[in-house]
Parts: sequence; C-alpha cells; structure tokens
Amino acid sequence: MAYGRRLKPRIYPCLIQHLIHRGESSVVTVDSGNSDFGVNASSHILRAFDGQPSVRCVFDSDGEAAAAKIVVKIDLKHSAYNFDYVAILNHNLKTANGVFTILTSDTDSFGGATSPYLNDIVGDTTASGASATAVFNTNGSNILSMTQTSHRYVWLVFYGYTGGWADDLEIGDIMLGKHCTAPHGPDIGMKTGILHNGGKLMESYGGARHYMSGWTTGSDGQSLPFGPPFKTNNIASTNYIEAAIHPGRRYWEFTLSYLADTAVNQEDMSTGVVNPTTFTNVYAMTAGPALPFIFAPDSTSTTVGDYAFARFADDDYQQEEVAFGVVTLNRRIEEEF
Repeated sequence: MAYGRRLKPRIYPCLIQHLIHRGESSVVTVDSGNSDFGVNASSHILRAFDGQPSVRCVFDSDGEAAAAKIVVKIDLKHSAYNFDYVAILNHNLKTANGVFTILTSDTDSFGGATSPYLNDIVGDTTASGASATAVFNTNGSNILSMTQTSHRYVWLVFYGYTGGWADDLEIGDIMLGKHCTAPHGPDIGMKTGILHNGGKLMESYGGARHYMSGWTTGSDGQSLPFGPPFKTNNIASTNYIEAAIHPGRRYWEFTLSYLADTAVNQEDMSTGVVNPTTFTNVYAMTAGPALPFIFAPDSTSTTVGDYAFARFADDDYQQEEVAFGVVTLNRRIEEEF
C-alpha cells in the first residue's frame, strides 16, 4: 500500500547475521568447486552478509559468459531453522546482467539440491512463483519469497543472463530467514516521522544560526543509485544524483494491543530461537537493537518505498499483561543506512 499507510506490520530478521553474531564460524563461503569466478581481491564475501549494505561485495564477473556462475554456500549448521524469504540489497544485477536462483538440501551435495520457486515480495523481477530463477529489471533492493524450508545447506547462485555478464556484480547485503507478521494492525495514533539528527544547530554571539551537518542520509558516494535500501530503486542510474535521495532517518513508534500471548511468547524458551513466528523470537534473533532487519508497516505492500532497512531503537523488550493470556507491546523502530 502506497503513501506509507499501515496495516499489519512485518519484520524480516536475518538468520545468517544471527548465526554470525552468535559466533558460528564458516557460515558463509564461496563454493569454489562450483564457481567459475570469485570475489574481487579488494573485497570479501562477508561484506555481503555484514548488515552494512552501503559496503558492497564485488565479484569478478565482468566479461564472463552467460553460463558462468558464482556460488555462495551457506551452512546453517543444522536443519532446525525455518526460512521463507531471501533479500538482496543494493545490487546492480540489472546492469551486470545477472540471474539469481537458490538451491537447498539437508546433505552437502550441490548437485543433488532442490530449487524452490521464487516470487516477488517487493522489487521488479521475473519471479512469479512458477520458476526457480529471477531476472532483475532494476538495480536496487529486492525481497523474494520461497516455499518455507528448513534444510541445512543453502546455495545462492548468480549466473549471467543472455549475452553474458556485462559488469562486475556488486551486492550490498544478502538476508535469508523467516518473516514475522503481526496478528493485526497497530493502534490508532501510531507515530511516524523522519529524524534529521545528523548535525548540530549552532548560534553565534550575534544571533545568526548555522547548521553543522554530519550526515543527512546514507550514501557511499557511488555513481549508481544504492544509498539506503528501498529509498533509491526508482532513481535511474542515468540521472542519479545524491540530492535526489530523501534525507533523514525514518521511524515508527506504535502499540500492538490485545495480542494473544501465543503470538508474542515462545511456549518453551529452552527450545531455542529456530522459528521466528513470535515477537519474542524476532527480538532474540536480532539481539535487540544489535542486528538490523527489513521492516514493512504493511505486510502486503508491493511499493518499494514502504520498506525500510531498520532496527529496534531500544534494548528493553517489555510487554504489558492486560488480561490472562493477553498482552500489549510498544515498539519503536528506526531506519538504518
């Protein structure tokens, strides 16, 4: 839904960032045995999974043939984790002429893995739920849904489209996980706004005011429209200027009232964080404000600008019991760059 209107909010936490944050080693590697090219010597594969989409991972794909591919292998360590989406942020897959597909398996066998069908959640690709591949019609940021699975091994495959690779592939961040949607919308009175707190207003002895700007918006100063995810998808690379990006940091402050505790709390916390279908698990997966996620005030929206790369703005997960088995949550979420 356009105009930033709110219905049921949805959060997309990243399973890969959660595992890396908790100290799991070798979660992400380049599958060199199945890849035709690799990561540029000045870059590193973890740049594509560090939660900082303005710092892009660069792959040496320029000039490679259409069949040439880079395979990124993800080992989730066991098959208890559920995931149903993959997001690719700040990419140039349109310019590079790349195609994406994903394979999963419970055994470490690339050749025996299966490919779930992909579908657009937000962003413009050819994925329609009837194919396992996605051809990108724009650069920028995309979220793709897939049939929920819990396989241990995941392979993210990028290969050249018809005519071959036209440029080096660049990706700001890749997120994989299971989204969590609120049972209903927030209370009337939800606060939204844009913070311009990247500077300081100073006043001289003569009364004149001057503003010292530290930042106005996220940007890495490159020629293609990357900047903050979901803020630049419709700014064409041919006429891109940094001033075209909406400045400031968006925020949402809302209350979800009268939620069943089964929608908020895990039945038994000793079973671990494996299926973020409750807000308690989402908050645990992001370690409070430690890890960013994708936020959508309206879970059904296909408008790119309705989405945000964001994080929780507080480190205290509180819920208020209003009746037996019924709770109310207050949350504040702020955009990240």
